[in-house]
Amino acid sequence: MKIKPSNPVTGSTFRCSQEALQKYEHNTVFGIGQNHIISANQWEEQEAIFTSRFQKYLSFENANASKSETARHAEFHFIQPDSLLQADTERNHTVIPKAISVHWEGSHNLLMYLLVRPPKDKPDADPKPDTVWPCAAPIICSAVSSCFSYIAVGLADGTLTIWDIKYSGFPLSVVALPEERSVGGLQFLDYPAVNIDPLFPDGIPAAPRVKLLVWCTDNSLYLATASGGKENSLAILRESLSNSDEHISAVAPVSCLPNGVLLFFRNGLVELMNISTQEAVCQFGLPLSYQLAFPWQPVYALNPKEYCLFLKGQEIVTASDIMADRNEACSLFAFSLNCVPLVDTFINTHHSGSPAKHIIQWDQKCQLLFQRRLQTYPERSKHISETWDFLRKQASSLTQQDKHFR
Repeated sequence: MKIKPSNPVTGSTFRCSQEALQKYEHNTVFGIGQNHIISANQWEEQEAIFTSRFQKYLSFENANASKSETARHAEFHFIQPDSLLQADTERNHTVIPKAISVHWEGSHNLLMYLLVRPPKDKPDADPKPDTVWPCAAPIICSAVSSCFSYIAVGLADGTLTIWDIKYSGFPLSVVALPEERSVGGLQFLDYPAVNIDPLFPDGIPAAPRVKLLVWCTDNSLYLATASGGKENSLAILRESLSNSDEHISAVAPVSCLPNGVLLFFRNGLVELMNISTQEAVCQFGLPLSYQLAFPWQPVYALNPKEYCLFLKGQEIVTASDIMADRNEACSLFAFSLNCVPLVDTFINTHHSGSPAKHIIQWDQKCQLLFQRRLQTYPERSKHISETWDFLRKQASSLTQQDKHFR
């Protein structure tokens, strides 16, 4: 499969709307705006009106930049959109990803393509996306969980959306960052025990809950928790610092240590952080004659059984060594986490959070589900009552405003 970026939207050559609709092979997927009926003259008039009205904002952009010379970098992820795309039913319950999501730099659209397509007499030279997600702002970055079930999209206006693309097909949360903060990177904290329901150990989680690390462009770090409803939250883990050496260069979750995150800094320091307490557990330092290799893209590995961290370091060279064209020596350093007392908290939490796998009969599952619903009935009734009161106040306010204008 060879995927190309879509062409810029230009004026339409269609004479009527019926002619534009006939260009679609299937009327079940929203397109990317190509088959419209806006003429070239209308397009130019609207662009002139927009430019004249927002000239003071557009003046900050580079007017000499050519649209054809814009860099077209793409970011893609393998996903399992069982609730969004109609894939092969025999493959729906496998862990192999069945689709790919793609977005181009500066684009508002998130495109999804099925990897396994129905056979055709003639293959498509330019495959069309099976699903198009239009966004309100340009897409900056995206991330997918290790189970390929959840996707997060960060936008240029400082908002990010977390979707459950495998089970429900609905967004879990829409998070807005504080003002003057922009999304720089996203990273899922993937802990299987979080989304395993004791009633359905091998099935659909009744209440999916995901944690997402949000790395901002000012080097501040946030933790977004999404589980749907009112349980969403955004907590700051690290503020932005003025010292550039203490800026974060990379973030890496530690899957074998729940709530554990490795922070790599520009000065070569590596720190293990507990996001539940927002405190540093320990720091890893290399010998004085070595420095961390490529702090912005560090080479590391972690043994989940022995709880051992491996870091790649390189020998510090002087100016004379560089002039002599001396080869830099690289070494691998190992750090045992078992000798750190605070790490025991991570390990104990990891083992205690793993539920025991046992088979529950369907009648017992239904009974437990009904018990859950009864236990949460007072809280749900309170939320429904509060929502209706809010809607009544809004309706009354709109009615009074309408009478006032009349």
